[in-house]
Amino acid sequence: MPEQAKSTLDPKQGSQKAMSKAQKKDDQKHKQSYSLYMCKVLGQTHSNMDVFSKVMGMVNSFGSYILECIKGEASCLDHYNRCSTIMSQETQMALCLLLPPRTD
Repeated sequence: MPEQAKSTLDPKQGSQKAMSKAQKKDDQKHKQSYSLYMCKVLGQTHSNMDVFSKVMGMVNSFGSYILECIKGEASCLDHYNRCSTIMSQETQMALCLLLPPRTD
């Protein structure tokens, strides 16, 4: 069988010169981070404090983990109630189930 001729170049199979800058940016995965928001809150509450980047990475991981746990618990509560949308009531109940109450 004769091979079909390609009319267009596939940039991923071609040379690196064939890739444009926009295509390179699309190939990079976007990493979600909460560190910018946490720095802003820290600046508002404790304006004279700085945070090391390793510590901010740990805080970012902790925040992501907590949000994933809340999302999973709210999804389970939604499934129990036979709903298809997570609303604020399920989110608040998930927070009450996951986090212990304050004793101050």
